[in-house]
Amino acid sequence: MQAGLFSYVRKASFLAILLLYSCSHNYTLKFYMERGSLNLKNGKYESAVADFREALILGENSHLAHQGLADAYAKMGQTEKAIESLLDAGEVVKKQGEEISRQARLARSIEERENYRFLLEERVGPFHSTIYMQLGKLYGDSDNHAKAVIAYELALHYQEGNLRARLELAKLLERKRDVEAAIKEYRLFVKNAQKATTEDKAIFEITNADIEIARRHIEKLVLGHVDGIKEEGSGNGGGE
Repeated sequence: MQAGLFSYVRKASFLAILLLYSCSHNYTLKFYMERGSLNLKNGKYESAVADFREALILGENSHLAHQGLADAYAKMGQTEKAIESLLDAGEVVKKQGEEISRQARLARSIEERENYRFLLEERVGPFHSTIYMQLGKLYGDSDNHAKAVIAYELALHYQEGNLRARLELAKLLERKRDVEAAIKEYRLFVKNAQKATTEDKAIFEITNADIEIARRHIEKLVLGHVDGIKEEGSGNGGGE
């Protein structure tokens, strides 16, 4: 029990290191981040942009500042700038992941390597996933469905258990009329959501209604797909 507690504390310490790596110690940076978030919440988007820009001057390695800037631009309808900010956020997280991987290779003990691997899987991966989720939504809203699909797939690559990314990908594939792929993703979503804990569902904002709606979409798509195949077969037969 005590050994497990010490292991947990060590992992928590490593998480703290990553958070400090993401957002510097500078109090002024924290001030601009918090004020930018408040302005964003209150609909003061231009002020939020100014605050997040100041935050980036003070801490260029803050992916959260890039993401906040992207949120503000998106609310202002400046999609291209929002996408650019998210791509910048992705580059920051990528560099952080590369640095952690480098440290893992230099680690002298198995325990150290496991701690670094924990960071990559539990923090860097979800950070990447969140960024690609945002990109998927922006691309989807811009009717750039091809890039939206890639973005959602990358979100799942970095965090396979991202229920929201799985559901949004299924919806997008359905809109694209890629029936077989949509059915597959809806089924995976339902399967994973049924096994998910209440905490995981809350993290990804998934409700029982989402699961039930996904089931209905599966039924509708399967029925339509089968009917379409029958019609195609009848048409081919009639042509002969």
